[in-house]
Amino acid sequence: MTISRSRKVNSLLFFSGLGVALPALFLYWQTSYPSVAYIDSGELAVVNWTLGIAHPTGYPLYTLIGRLFALLPFELIATQILLGMLCTTAAVVIMFLIFFRLRCGNTNPKDNSVRARRAMPMLMLLLLGLLLAVSPLLWAQGVTNEVYSLHLVFLTLLLDIILQPYSDRNLILGGYLMGLSFGNHLSTILIIPTVITYLIVNRCAVFRTPKMIVAATAAGLLAASVYLYLPIRSSLDPTFNWGQPSTWENFVRHVSGWQYQVWMFSRSFAELGRQLLKFAQILYAQFPFPFWLLIIAGFYYGIKTRRTLSTYLLLLLLCNLIYSLNFSIPDIDNYLLPSVIVLFLFGVIGVLQLADLKSAFQCLAPACIALFVVWSVAVNWGTYNESQNTSALDGVRNYYKSAEKNALILCADWDFNSPWFYSHFYLKERPDVTIVDPELVRRSWYPDWIRHADRELYDYVKSESDAFLPHVRKFERKEEYDPNAIEATYRAILLKLATHSQRPVYFGVPDAGIAHQIAASGIAEPYISGQLFRIVRKGMIFTRPTEPILPPCFGKSLDNLDSRDRMHLDDFQQMLRQDSTASIKMLAR
Repeated sequence: MTISRSRKVNSLLFFSGLGVALPALFLYWQTSYPSVAYIDSGELAVVNWTLGIAHPTGYPLYTLIGRLFALLPFELIATQILLGMLCTTAAVVIMFLIFFRLRCGNTNPKDNSVRARRAMPMLMLLLLGLLLAVSPLLWAQGVTNEVYSLHLVFLTLLLDIILQPYSDRNLILGGYLMGLSFGNHLSTILIIPTVITYLIVNRCAVFRTPKMIVAATAAGLLAASVYLYLPIRSSLDPTFNWGQPSTWENFVRHVSGWQYQVWMFSRSFAELGRQLLKFAQILYAQFPFPFWLLIIAGFYYGIKTRRTLSTYLLLLLLCNLIYSLNFSIPDIDNYLLPSVIVLFLFGVIGVLQLADLKSAFQCLAPACIALFVVWSVAVNWGTYNESQNTSALDGVRNYYKSAEKNALILCADWDFNSPWFYSHFYLKERPDVTIVDPELVRRSWYPDWIRHADRELYDYVKSESDAFLPHVRKFERKEEYDPNAIEATYRAILLKLATHSQRPVYFGVPDAGIAHQIAASGIAEPYISGQLFRIVRKGMIFTRPTEPILPPCFGKSLDNLDSRDRMHLDDFQQMLRQDSTASIKMLAR
């Protein structure tokens, strides 16, 4: 059914959309991080700024858009967080338009009068948009810089097209948006079963003009050609050149997320059960309990009266949960965003159906939903207000305070490496300190990154790297390789780094085990140095740092810290409790 709207209705819709966008944007702005956060925030900011290659799958569209925002006359991280705010807000507004479309679908198809449109409870739809905006997972996207906020925009746009009556224009536009979405994040593949079902449902119209299928496919490929950025930019040798996708084999490995495949579909049934319970807890926390009753009602009425729409949504929900359950990464919460969107849409269906069946509910619903919004903000404010959270940079600066001049720090904790990129390359703090990730040393592209970051260090381990690379490249190409040779040459690099004859060497807390192994060899002795373990070669002098180490600032109470924050606070407190001459054996984990 095509929905006709008058100018007055369009004006009402526009101002109602602003009524959703402005409060959501204001909330995100008030609670956003003041600087980089943990996980990928620092890396993505610097990659966008330098037009480099991010970690797999590369996110070329996000990089290019992020580069445009980096041109704004503000500090780099502020421009990137602004991108996250705007994308999350845009996704919420698109969802509000979907609510409007669903509500119009509930009206009498023969009644297209302005009067009927005015009778629509626009305030209820506006408040539903705000309730979605303050759900924890969406709130978390709006306060930092991550690729998932842009992914939300494409996901909601595609859902909007699927929920509209079929047209050739929408088919081509949908193909183009699919290509752009793939250019940002490959988890777009999870919506393909829904798209296929949409095409089957509309097969008579779709296959009436096969050239439209060709045109939609061409539009998608054109949009997805943004991936050409990766080999083109990689061939220019940027500072950040993760995976070096300038060759076809490297490009395929990078875009397919080859290095993450060991974490996919490897869980036992018991682990799947525990993860499903965790997901249930995460999803339950997204909305107030009464709204879940509306979601249940939405499932019932959706299957009963909106079977095709419910099929689309349930397919997306099922694919999202199956994939997420079988992907073993720490920050898996963000992958549940499609599930949050689907569940919320079922809640909206429940609200609209009850509003149609019970006229009293139309009057009561806006007040109830407004209470849900207030309740969600009040309950989640302490946890998702990141406006004082500087813990990521605080951790890096504590490393600086713990390290002597020209220090080399071996640290495999991405929560320190990623913000260090921002501190080192953009803020130019302690340019004499280099952090090397012992786990990334296992990758064939990493020596070139060391060349950009620290040429002296690259030259220092070049012979060991040259011996390692032929073996690891065979492994990456799935050729016949010698695992013992890989391990031996890899350890030779680590040993050379850890016993650098000219520079003080340190290890981060998570790498205490490696430091312990070096100590056991008798080559060097480890000591606690602030927030680091100092490796002291026999005969060398260890100078203990005198600058005070301050706790990371989370800007929230202990009860509101998430598991990642608690882990870093525990590590900080553990290091402070140890005596400066304590043996590494006391802390080996």
